Amino acid sequence: MREEYDRTQEYLIYFFNKDFDSILKRLELKKNKKFTDDEYSTLNAYVLLPGRSSNRSGYSDPTGNKAAAIADINLSRENIYNNHLKLYNTIKKVLNNYDQEMINLLKAHLGVGQSKTAAIQAASFGKTTARKNVGKLLRELKKEMWPVFVELDKC
Repeated sequence: MREEYDRTQEYLIYFFNKDFDSILKRLELKKNKKFTDDEYSTLNAYVLLPGRSSNRSGYSDPTGNKAAAIADINLSRENIYNNHLKLYNTIKKVLNNYDQEMINLLKAHLGVGQSKTAAIQAASFGKTTARKNVGKLLRELKKEMWPVFVELDKC
């Protein structure tokens, strides 16, 4: 349970510090990277030795195996990028439901921007209400982000 909150808070810090944008750009570049023909070639990397294979020749196909592995890498990169993009959009969607005062309290709770004391003094309610509201907001964010975290763990 605690780990999920830590992970939620970690991604929120990335979001508020604008680090999430650079993460998405890096993942998009990685996703769009094309492999060259030389990376598919296994002529210099393997020596064909007799082995058990599904084909009738008795020799394995290292080039085909490498091509399948590269296709898996491409699919994995695409899934990771799409899940991070979904996470970014989820955070934006949830935070759009709250006013700037609550977002400032959340930022202060995460250590981004002003101090907690300054954020609470600027708020229209007291310390206890601020703590409860931030806890409620974090629970909602965790609830919305959890399915995306499950998908990220599968990649």
